[in-house]
Amino acid sequence: MKTGKGSTQFILQAMSREQQFWDWFKVNEAKYFSLNQITDDYEKERLLDDLLSHLHEYCDQLFFEVGGYPDEKQDLIITAEGDTSFLMRLKLWLNMLLN
Repeated sequence: MKTGKGSTQFILQAMSREQQFWDWFKVNEAKYFSLNQITDDYEKERLLDDLLSHLHEYCDQLFFEVGGYPDEKQDLIITAEGDTSFLMRLKLWLNMLLN
């Protein structure tokens, strides 16, 4: 695989957007882990739209699912919806979370 200045620049830009998302998520994660406990449908929809908006600032081809048992913390699943051309972006993004 050939890497050059363009590839390095893409990775640095992606890392910056990754970090921006995770910084935002760390501040807001409690809202999403208790999503099933929110009874106001408008507020729940607003939170989900906000999460999607921040996720799409990183990559508009990534999506999410939130779910779990009522009255418990919710699971957040990030997906490329089976589109293998975005798996590298997803892997880069998730590596930042795990490091």
